[in-house]
Amino acid sequence: MDQCILFFFLSIKTKISIWYSIMISRIIDTKDIKIINDSTQKPQNIFWRFHLIRIINYFIRMLKICRNKLDMECHKVQIIRDMPTGEKIQIIDSQMDPNKKPIYIKDILKHHLDCYVDNLLTGIILLQFKINNTNDKLLDDICLKNYMIKYKDRKKYYHNTLENIILFNNMEIDTDNAIIIINLFKNGKKICYNIPYNECKNKHINYFYELE
Repeated sequence: MDQCILFFFLSIKTKISIWYSIMISRIIDTKDIKIINDSTQKPQNIFWRFHLIRIINYFIRMLKICRNKLDMECHKVQIIRDMPTGEKIQIIDSQMDPNKKPIYIKDILKHHLDCYVDNLLTGIILLQFKINNTNDKLLDDICLKNYMIKYKDRKKYYHNTLENIILFNNMEIDTDNAIIIINLFKNGKKICYNIPYNECKNKHINYFYELE
């Protein structure tokens, strides 16, 4: 009986030893590594440096896997930023991109978020900018003056179109009959326009500043 127990424990010990050797060989399969560079012209052992970088690369791969699990596909993205001059809002629309590729959260982080001072309103006094739901008595008119300021994007880096602004702000409008009414003073001249929504919904918000 004692011999059986002894044999059992020795077998377990042998298996553990073999398993340990295999794991160590897989983790540290390089026993030694040396380099020669131009500064010393002598062999330099980089065994620990090599394995530290190897461990770091392993964690980087794990983090990338976690990031990809958390990431998600989106077609329109709105970014709201607090700037010294006030709130600035930017929209990215994959359908308006030349490549029409879907947007992922990691792409938003890499996306260029401009911080330029936007002086687009210089010389402009905005009197009225609203959506008039003419034929729908259940829908109120919607004032767009504040949105016009928050979404202004002089360099047109972003897809700040009228339609995208309405979508992200959950505005209810009569898309078939709504009229955009805009009144402003520009360089001392009063400008008034009534534009059907469907004719200007895909226009960048700057379009309304540039009316003459």
